Amino acid sequence: MFTDMFAGINKGSSTVTNPALRAYFIDVFNRMILALLTSTFFAYVGSKFPMLYSGGALTWLIILSPLAFVLAMSFGAERFSNNGLLLMLIGFGAAQGLSLGTLLLIYTAHSIVVSFLLTAIVFGTFSIIGYTTKRDLTSLGTFMFVGLIGIIIASIVNMFLQLSAMAFVINVLAIFIFIGLTAYDIQKLKNIYLQGGDSSKVRTMGALSLYIDFINIFVSLVQLIGGRRD
Repeated sequence: MFTDMFAGINKGSSTVTNPALRAYFIDVFNRMILALLTSTFFAYVGSKFPMLYSGGALTWLIILSPLAFVLAMSFGAERFSNNGLLLMLIGFGAAQGLSLGTLLLIYTAHSIVVSFLLTAIVFGTFSIIGYTTKRDLTSLGTFMFVGLIGIIIASIVNMFLQLSAMAFVINVLAIFIFIGLTAYDIQKLKNIYLQGGDSSKVRTMGALSLYIDFINIFVSLVQLIGGRRD
């Protein structure tokens, strides 16, 4: 889906048409897609067992396990081998997919498909923007990260308040924040490569960042436009 999105952009730019740079991004996106496919499978499996989301210790384990994978990968990347870190990414995809199984129980299949396609379009568009822009997006990334902290806090508060208007605002802001982070993360990965910092671990962690951007846009869109099952 995303592996050839840069093929025909700005033919006059040596960085855009650099075959090695393209191969680098193709590998990053392939790792991201592998995690997404893993999530899709485990979301489907989870949807077949509604009791997993009925509350209790098991439900909280499913909800919190993706965070455990992210923390382990973020703070322990150097301790893992290249293949070990990639396996952690796949494990994260499985855990995240299982936690998303509840969406398949709440929202219609049509809503899920439409939201996924819209996410792919938005994600692809801002990936291209991040790849081709000459503007330094570092300040944008910092601003979006601060906004992310804000919506995390607001989401925790709304878990207790259960305000639909607040949930709407949080989802709208989340979409804007993660599309901004998509462009920032793509530019960051490009700069790492151009500065000679390429490695298997960089590619895996880049795939993790892009996966998180994609999945958060998707979830926010589902919650905004999704039609609920009867």
